Amino acid sequence: MIIYNKLDNAFYLIGDGPLAILSGNKNGSAALAFETEEYAKSFINEHLNSLASRGVEVENPELQIIGDSYEFMQLCAKHGYAGIELLSEENQKSFVFCVRLEELSSVLPTVLAYNQNGISYAKTRFREFQEPSYRTIKEWQRFDILDKVSARFAVNQPFRGWENR
Repeated sequence: MIIYNKLDNAFYLIGDGPLAILSGNKNGSAALAFETEEYAKSFINEHLNSLASRGVEVENPELQIIGDSYEFMQLCAKHGYAGIELLSEENQKSFVFCVRLEELSSVLPTVLAYNQNGISYAKTRFREFQEPSYRTIKEWQRFDILDKVSARFAVNQPFRGWENR
């Protein structure tokens, strides 16, 4: 599928793993990927201070091509991410880590899904397919893995000041 070809040819910024961000993914943080190397470099230049505050090497940032989106999903999941955000100059595409219904207890996700207009475009280790959204797959929800990363973005006192209202 074209969408996975784009992701296979995309780039990601390496630190102690792929760079994580908060996203619309309700299950946790997502890895950040860039559709082109040029856009990745421009994004880095625009966000130097933010990236440096996260410990990312901004003088000589290390960009790596994804190559195989399934293997990249597995790598990201091992780092505790729940999805991938693919950025380009035109838009942003969100990929969600999933499992097949018969694999709900799987330690790592087994399906990479991109949902658009009620259709899931899915990629497994061996094939790509499309189906009505979430008919045979479910979002990967191993919170024992995902919460460790999400906690890095948390605030110590999220309701500070609530007692004064």
